[in-house]
Amino acid sequence: ADRIVSNPAKRTAVLTGPDVRISQGPNVLSGTNVRLEEAGQIAFVTGAGSLDFLTDKDLNGARLSKPRPIRITWTDSMDYAGTRNSAIFTGEVKLRSQTDQMDCRQMQVIFERAEPATRPAKSRPASTAPAKASAASTRPADRGPLAMAEYSSRRLSMILADGQVILQTRRADEQQH
Repeated sequence: ADRIVSNPAKRTAVLTGPDVRISQGPNVLSGTNVRLEEAGQIAFVTGAGSLDFLTDKDLNGARLSKPRPIRITWTDSMDYAGTRNSAIFTGEVKLRSQTDQMDCRQMQVIFERAEPATRPAKSRPASTAPAKASAASTRPADRGPLAMAEYSSRRLSMILADGQVILQTRRADEQQH
């Protein structure tokens, strides 16, 4: 982030700049204007951005043998609230994984709390750390400046898509040809 405006008393922060990146384990939230509020476990991105995370379910809800990365991008906004266990993406929303892709105008992703044994690692190896310092880099990894671990302790439960929805799914054996 080029600029961080925080209110320690309210436990809020607004990060702005052309490449704002907030990382927690394998989860990365990117945008140009990110507002964080610890009280509601809120992350709000104004404008275009992306969210990368791992899931152990495919888009049909079936368990995967190993976690698979998912990337969601949007053009208008992203509103995540941990207290409601969901994120709402608006604009040209695109979800991509190794076998699935979905495009729509609005997407709501519902999360469930991960059990402690399935939570992702709290830190990433030094070789894959982002070049720019993240908001959580100056505080203990288990809490972060705004309890960032709370944002990462959820698993994908359901996806609701609306507006010009296009879904494409490839079988794993189709990818090898």
